Amino acid sequence: MTRFNWFAKGAFQGDQKLTSGDMQRIIGEFNKCLPRILGTPEVLEEITFEEAISYFQSDRPATPNLKKGAIIRQEHPEGQILGQVFLDEKNNLVCHSNGIPYGRQLIAKKLDKKLTDVLGNQELVAIELNAKESGESQLTEEPTQKSRIVKVSKIVSIIIWSIIILIVFIPLLGRLIMSQALAAELTSPPSLEVTQSLVALGGREEAFKKALNSANQSAKQYANTELNRWEADLINRIDTDFLNWYFNYFNQKHQEFGVLFQYIGENVMNGFNPTIVNEKIAKSINDNIQREFSRRVLQANSAEMKFHTIVIDTANFYIEQLSTPFPLEDYRMRL
Repeated sequence: MTRFNWFAKGAFQGDQKLTSGDMQRIIGEFNKCLPRILGTPEVLEEITFEEAISYFQSDRPATPNLKKGAIIRQEHPEGQILGQVFLDEKNNLVCHSNGIPYGRQLIAKKLDKKLTDVLGNQELVAIELNAKESGESQLTEEPTQKSRIVKVSKIVSIIIWSIIILIVFIPLLGRLIMSQALAAELTSPPSLEVTQSLVALGGREEAFKKALNSANQSAKQYANTELNRWEADLINRIDTDFLNWYFNYFNQKHQEFGVLFQYIGENVMNGFNPTIVNEKIAKSINDNIQREFSRRVLQANSAEMKFHTIVIDTANFYIEQLSTPFPLEDYRMRL
């Protein structure tokens, strides 16, 4: 089966390029000869792309200077007039000895989708015919359509890569800068040491010692319960508010973009000194995290007040437990 390769519009290899002036001239000559080309045109219900192209192979005249085929389209009350003619290397119509062009004319009521796409909105489409030793012909449409596809593909590729760089590579660069800046700041978290204040009261009675130990254990349990309750409340705030803010996708991207621009600005202002730049970026990151932590979880003033409240409540509870089994008035009377 004969194969045809249809490429986009443009210059032909080794032949004179078909200009808009050539197209107008060919269409004018075709219109003059239209009544004499094979007499009355045949009327077809539909013509396909393969049928139109196969004509150039089956009815190709045996003239040595033939280089191209051309499809000319014109409107007609019953559909469209399609003229198929042959051109030489100078884009002139190839004619019989009597001056009538080789070719045919027909009236098609309908064109298939492929032929419609190839013709587009043009009146003339030129096709290069290259004879091969195998007897096959290679039909090449001028490369305008292909060049447009290539241009669109390049534009789409640029847009896609721009989006990838914007969404992936720039945030990754910001994340790398953040990691380097914070590397020197990664130390073990400070431990909070709570010392227990001991209240010593004199007394030799065994009952008083038992009361003292009982009050001490109750006060410890009370303080531990209050601290655990406070800790659970803080953990709940961390889980439901602070961590949701910190790991939010848009917050992460905002930090990464911000760090990248800060990195550029700090390098310009500090003479590209990596130590100073990393310190300032790390401080900025830590300040931002501490500010949000204080706002969402625990402020320093409120933490100090809460801790003092627990200490005072524990002391009051201790005294209350100590005085309940062994009232102070009875103790004074015994002394």
